[in-house]
Amino acid sequence: GVNIDGDIDIGADDFVEVLKHFITAGVLLYVVERLLEILKTLRFGSPFVKENADRFRKLGWSLLLGEGSKILIGVLAEIFDADVDAGLDGITLIAVVAVFVLSEVFREGSALKEEQDLTV
Repeated sequence: GVNIDGDIDIGADDFVEVLKHFITAGVLLYVVERLLEILKTLRFGSPFVKENADRFRKLGWSLLLGEGSKILIGVLAEIFDADVDAGLDGITLIAVVAVFVLSEVFREGSALKEEQDLTV
């Protein structure tokens, strides 16, 4: 821990907590940016384009990385004896799987749309 002028006592658990919040904020910003890109395609026509399938896949990987970072946070919390809640959440893992399934739905939808566009 760090003691500054005897008034503020910052321990290792505070650093682990801040790291957890930085990771969460980073994943959140990335997810919001991808969702905004997906919403932009709604204004220009059909959302079933290959790029949206790729965006959903990237979104799924980022959510999985964010959830997996909880393991690292948990290890750091054990090393520094920090009181930080870093358990994996089952609902979040189900949501990650749902995002990957949605990615494949959009990939198939884009293929069907391309096939329909080629049909006279």
